Amino acid sequence: MDLQNHFGVDIGAQLILSNIPMIDGVHQIIEKTSIRATLNESNKKATRHLDRSKCKNIPLSDILFDPQTSGGILAIVPKTKATKLCKVLSNDIAPSSKLIGTIKFNKSGIFIS
Repeated sequence: MDLQNHFGVDIGAQLILSNIPMIDGVHQIIEKTSIRATLNESNKKATRHLDRSKCKNIPLSDILFDPQTSGGILAIVPKTKATKLCKVLSNDIAPSSKLIGTIKFNKSGIFIS
């Protein structure tokens, strides 16, 4: 929520968990075991900004906090340019590029569906 603090306005994000690229096999490991991120306990404080009430797979959403399986580049791009940018990136530079959500103004928090 650093953007909210920086700009001084209510700003949030709606993330679509199924659009977030993950390493092959992560889904199966999380579904079949109780293995979580190595920093799972200390990462729980970051979840205070999360609303997972519409999330279909809450255990899988924990992967968002794992430094071993998350990462890459996250960019805020105008909606009118996002699809084209993703297409260019996925064709030439970063094959796993995806639109993973939208920014919500006047609505603070991170909403995962």
